[in-house]
Amino acid sequence: MILLLLGCGTVGALPSDSATADSDSGPVDADCSNEADAHVGGSGVDTVPELRWTAPEGVAAWAEFDNGDGLTRTSRVGSTGPERSALLLGVLPDVSFNWRVFVSDADGARCVGAGTASNGALPAGVPASEGTAASGAIDGFTAAPILVPGVTDEQWMMIFDGQARVIWANPVKGVNGTIFSTEFERGQDALLFLVQTTSADLDGSIHRLSFNGQQTVVATAPGLHTDFTQLGDGRYAGLTWELRDIGSDRVLGDHVVTLDEGGATTVWNAFDEEPYIPSDKWEAGFYVPDPTALDWSHVNSISWDEASDDLVITGAGYDMVARLSASTGETRWLFANGIGDYPDTATVSLFPHGASILPDGDVLLFNRGDFLHDPLHTCSWVSEVHVDTAATTVTERSRLTGESCLLTSFLGNAERIADDVTFVDWTSAGRIDQLAADGTSLWNVSLSAGRAFATADFRAAGE
Repeated sequence: MILLLLGCGTVGALPSDSATADSDSGPVDADCSNEADAHVGGSGVDTVPELRWTAPEGVAAWAEFDNGDGLTRTSRVGSTGPERSALLLGVLPDVSFNWRVFVSDADGARCVGAGTASNGALPAGVPASEGTAASGAIDGFTAAPILVPGVTDEQWMMIFDGQARVIWANPVKGVNGTIFSTEFERGQDALLFLVQTTSADLDGSIHRLSFNGQQTVVATAPGLHTDFTQLGDGRYAGLTWELRDIGSDRVLGDHVVTLDEGGATTVWNAFDEEPYIPSDKWEAGFYVPDPTALDWSHVNSISWDEASDDLVITGAGYDMVARLSASTGETRWLFANGIGDYPDTATVSLFPHGASILPDGDVLLFNRGDFLHDPLHTCSWVSEVHVDTAATTVTERSRLTGESCLLTSFLGNAERIADDVTFVDWTSAGRIDQLAADGTSLWNVSLSAGRAFATADFRAAGE
C-alpha cells in the first residue's frame, strides 16, 4: 500500500544533523537520471528528515521514500517554484532508507534523482509504549498527547505508525497548562493541540506544532478548555467557561465559540439552551479559582461534521448530546437525562465525552459510564446512536466495549475510520485501539503505568 503524505514547503526548517545522506548524488536506480539537485538533511525533529531538490518552475514534482521496513510512501509537495522540499514523516528511527524524486512534464513522469540516507534516533526520555497491529487494521498515523496526570512539565506529542511503532516524538515545552486534545492539521505537515486554561478569565490556547518541531500559537480565548475542532474555513470551534450567579448559587457553565487569531465569538450558550435545575448533583470544587462554584453543564467535547457544517457537543452535567449549526449556533436537537424533548436516555448516554456524526446521520458516542459511583465495576463504551427527530426517540443501535473492561475517567473519544473499524482513545486508561465491529482489537498502543493519553487523532494513509 502506498501512503500519501501531505507535504508543505519547509525552507525555514531548523538545522539538525539527525538525518545524514549516504548517497546524495548520482542515481541509485538505473531508471533515475541525475537532473535534480537533491539532498537530505535534518528538519529539527531527528526522525523527520527533510528532502530538498530543484525542479523546473510550474512542473509537478514529488518524492517517494521507503520507511526502512519495506513500505513505500509518497510525499506531495505544495510549492510549484524551483525550490522544492518535503518532510519525510514515517521513516523508522535509526534506519537507512531510499528516496527518489519525480517530475511530470510534457515528456511524462520520470525519476530525476535518487539516493539513500540514514534517519535519526528518537529523543531521550520518550515515554515507553507497546503495541500490536493485525490484519484488518487501517493503515495511517495516530497522533496523541502523552501526559503524567497533574504534571505539566512532562508532556509529549507522539505519532505512531500503522504497525503501532513510535515514528515521531516531541517533548512539549513552553506551554502554561495541560494539553487536552490534538488534531492533525488538514492539508499540512503539522499537529494542532489545545492547552486548557485554569480560569474563565485567563486565555487557553491552540498551538500549531509542525512535524519539523516548529511551534506557534494560532488562537487564544479566555476560558478556553478541554476540546476544539477545525472548521472548514480555517477557523476553529472550541469551548469556554462562564461563571454566573443564579439565585444563591454560583454556577459554572459553558459556551461554544468560533475562534481565530482575531479572537472568539460565542455561537451557543448553555445558560440559554439548558435549564438550570438546582440539585445536589452539581458539585463544588471542580473549578479551582472559585471552589464554591457548582460544576453544572460541563460541556466537554466538540466535533465538526463537514457534510452538514454542524457541530456535535457532549456535556456531563445532564448526560447531554447536542447537534448545532456551526454558522448560527442553532440547536438542531439535544437529548439529555431529565431535560429536553426526548425521553429518558440513561441507557444511551452516561457521562458522555466525544461524539461525531456518521455518514448515515447516526451518532458515534463515547460513554465513560458512572465511574463516580461504581468505579470498580464500570466499563466505558462506544455506542452508535440513532436520533429520530420526528418521533423524538434516541436508540442505541450497537455497542463496543473492547476486548476487556476499560474505565475512562478523564476525557475519552471515538472516531469511525472505516465502515467497520472504530478508533477508540481510552485516554486515562493509557490505551488506544482500532476495534472491529465485534470488538476485536485490530491495532492498539498502551502506555506504561503512570501515563495517560489525552484526546488523540487518526490520519489515514492517503489523506
